[in-house]
Amino acid sequence: MENFYDIIIAGGGPAGLSAAIYASRMGAKVAVIEGMAVGGQAALTPKVENYPARENASGFEITYDMQKQAESFGTVFVYGSIEKVSLKDDVKAVFLKDGSLLKCKAFIICTGAISRKLDVKGEAEFTGRGVSYCATCDANFFKEKTVIVAGGGNTALTDALVLASLSQKVYIVYRGDKLRATPVLIQKAQENSRIEIMYRTKIVELKGDEKLRSAILDVNGVSKEMPCDGIFVAIGYIPNSEVFKNEIITDDSGYIIVDKNALTNVKGVYAAGDVTDGTLKQIVTAAAGGALAGENAGKFVMEINK
Repeated sequence: MENFYDIIIAGGGPAGLSAAIYASRMGAKVAVIEGMAVGGQAALTPKVENYPARENASGFEITYDMQKQAESFGTVFVYGSIEKVSLKDDVKAVFLKDGSLLKCKAFIICTGAISRKLDVKGEAEFTGRGVSYCATCDANFFKEKTVIVAGGGNTALTDALVLASLSQKVYIVYRGDKLRATPVLIQKAQENSRIEIMYRTKIVELKGDEKLRSAILDVNGVSKEMPCDGIFVAIGYIPNSEVFKNEIITDDSGYIIVDKNALTNVKGVYAAGDVTDGTLKQIVTAAAGGALAGENAGKFVMEINK
């Protein structure tokens, strides 16, 4: 395998694919490293209604087309897991777990973030069949339905308010006795007749058949089965930045800090998508961030190659 590239992109989700399109179109020699399948978490979304000009496409279809577009400009896809990196020198080194070593002039981190899970029985089984981690993505599928939002922070209450505009009833389930959201969001949720807040409550099991039908709740120590059509998990994200932390600056939560040009604190190293702390975690915002990173990394390499 040829191992020296102008630009290496870690992550083949929407941010990484968009970065590849922009960088390779500028004539850079680009490789995308992806652990398993291209598309990231977006590829697992069965139906996407809010990606511009792609009505009712699946996440797989959108990211598949992005991959083919990147390949048409010469992007190479390398399948493997990154074990460690060395990014502070002019030549960046990427070590894969299979023993491969790849080098580049510029490096773009697009490794995304994963939603924190409830870790309860039935969660994995009903993901995509009632369990969701994105109200912005999936609220429209629950018109006039009964849903539960798990969490007590800003994301949970924002999700509940979005859902309340469509759903018949929204229960906010929170294990604590005081919400962690901003006062204005708490007030809006408390004043919304479709929202009911359940304190000292946690989800312990999800049940159903081909779809989610109910949740087993622990309400202050008492077990209760609540019929519902959907569960929206809003208990935070974990950025996939651990392997890069010794090389670049992240915030306290592990999100990579970038400037307006998608540049990290290290020359020639960029980041985009959910691994940076964007509040709206969507395909379109990831693609936009990737475009910025790919464009600027391409310009950086062009200056070096003069």
